Amino acid sequence: MFGFSTCLLLLSFCVLISAQLCPPQEDIRPCMCLNREGLNHIHCDGISSLSELQKSIKRLQGTKAFTFTISDSDFEYLPYDIFKNMSIHHLSLSKSKLNRIGNLGDPQFEGLETSLESLTITESFTRKHPFAYVFMDHLKSLKTLEVRRNHVEVLHNEWFKKGLPDLRVIRFVQCVIRAVGWRALQSLRNLKVIDLSDNAINYIPRTAFPEPAPSLEEINLERNVLSSLPEDFFSNMPNLRIVNLELNEFSTIDQAIFGNVWSHLQILNIDFNPIVCDSKIKWIYEGKDNLEQKLVGLCFKPFTLFEREIHSLKIEELK
Repeated sequence: MFGFSTCLLLLSFCVLISAQLCPPQEDIRPCMCLNREGLNHIHCDGISSLSELQKSIKRLQGTKAFTFTISDSDFEYLPYDIFKNMSIHHLSLSKSKLNRIGNLGDPQFEGLETSLESLTITESFTRKHPFAYVFMDHLKSLKTLEVRRNHVEVLHNEWFKKGLPDLRVIRFVQCVIRAVGWRALQSLRNLKVIDLSDNAINYIPRTAFPEPAPSLEEINLERNVLSSLPEDFFSNMPNLRIVNLELNEFSTIDQAIFGNVWSHLQILNIDFNPIVCDSKIKWIYEGKDNLEQKLVGLCFKPFTLFEREIHSLKIEELK
């Protein structure tokens, strides 16, 4: 006869094993589950209604998923608690027609507070139904948030105001962002990478980024319409290594702006900007930097220096 404690142990073991195995395929159609090296990978494709998705996910409750992807689907509304009683490490939504995730004030992806490490949303929100409601401060394990080719327009102040302690990488790429709130990412103190490339941003205040930003290593603002940055923009960023400003409207490399990080910056990409190579950029040649490795960009003016690589210039050429 087994003792009570032994029976409890066996029951716990069976529950653990069942959580690590895929449910029968016929139970979760049209979703699919594959177990590779002990990890469950779940993929739902071509979902035509919310009820169809809910039916599949209900049968997946209790399952531990390493990855969970939803693609090429049309169910408009994704309930905030649809993944309750599940464990998902990496969640991806792509090419699916969505008008919202939960309602205003709902804690999106409730139930994944301690498991979700990365969230990727691609081509799912449109101009008519933009990516608007973001309340994710409860997702304490989230390390990467990536939003690509969605209609966002404004990076709001309220989205991350309580901070996410483990968030390291945030990307809003090709999201038609035209405005960044004055404290939009301010509370995300442990960010390493901020990527706001391929948008329509013409101004970003220093206060929009973490202050201080001791962990920040890379800022990508490629393909925007920036012509300048605040003088204090790079202040209190002691570990910043990479800045990408390619394809913007900068006309100079201003010492008042870049001087704060120049000594420890490893790469500044300012290519395809209308850079005027004159006396205002002499300061970058006064140190002992290897500019060939550090600086990427061509002169736009004057005509005599047109399309010369900036790193190759001599001080006497700058007038």
